[in-house]
Amino acid sequence: MLTTDSGYILVARGVLSPNANTSDVGPPSSGATITLLDTTVGQANFQAGPLNSWGARRIKRLIINIYTSHISAANGLVINEQNGDGNWDQLTSYTVAATTYTKNIIAVSAPHVQVTYTNSANTLTSWRFSIFADTLERAAG
Repeated sequence: MLTTDSGYILVARGVLSPNANTSDVGPPSSGATITLLDTTVGQANFQAGPLNSWGARRIKRLIINIYTSHISAANGLVINEQNGDGNWDQLTSYTVAATTYTKNIIAVSAPHVQVTYTNSANTLTSWRFSIFADTLERAAG
């Protein structure tokens, strides 16, 4: 995890060719759905206990930046949240445009969040994304 100078926390990152020793996420294959972030599993289990590793109670806002060479599936970028009961509820979804840098700022209220991406039938030749967590609920920007 990386905390930026502005205090946002980098919680997930994607690159076209991830190194084996990193947690970077590679591109999905044609028509595949992959998980970009899931706070209930692995190193991303930020919400365990009364305080997470940053001393904050929970993620208040996600900032998702994404660039791909081809359009996603319809509503291919999906943000879900859950209250710890194992049932994911869809908060919102977006269709990611081809060759257009896109920034989405999403307010979340549940203790856990999940971000998934469904690719179109195309093979991606460009793929990068970053997901930042805002635990302080600052103004969007």
